Amino acid sequence: VIRDLIFLHEERGQAWAPVMINLLLEAKGAVDAAKLAGERMLADTMIDLIERAYDRVVGMGFAENPDVEPTGPPKRGKRKRTPELNLLIRFRKYKREHLLFIHDFDVPFDNNGAERTFRPEKTRQKISGTTRAENSAEEICAIRSYIATAVRNGVSAYDAIRLAVRGKPFVPAAG
Repeated sequence: VIRDLIFLHEERGQAWAPVMINLLLEAKGAVDAAKLAGERMLADTMIDLIERAYDRVVGMGFAENPDVEPTGPPKRGKRKRTPELNLLIRFRKYKREHLLFIHDFDVPFDNNGAERTFRPEKTRQKISGTTRAENSAEEICAIRSYIATAVRNGVSAYDAIRLAVRGKPFVPAAG
């Protein structure tokens, strides 16, 4: 999301985009500070403040990019919208998901960890152009995800694979 906002500000001149970037980074800072203080959640007043600011910035974006009805004869299919408007619609529709990290400290601010897990497979697909079997990419991603989860929980990749081969795969503890 931050990458999209930077593009909209630098390439499309959107004034609301840097405001949203700052809001999201300040919210991340509040979560990080609360974690350092040993807290398990943000105060309800802080969550409410962040959510209201989020709504205001999305409103700024819609004011800057009104969704106007096209003129002329109606066309079939879904109406084409600008990248700015598409992102704003996603911000409005997925507000809860975008701000989940302020409600649940176990949810990371970004998805960089997940992207790193699958980057080698995507690179291999780009180089070779395809995977051999129809579902092999899904299987490779499932294996990589399993290993990454085990490693994040202190189990070596070797031990995780050994457990899986023995029919007793590693399962992280709930909570």
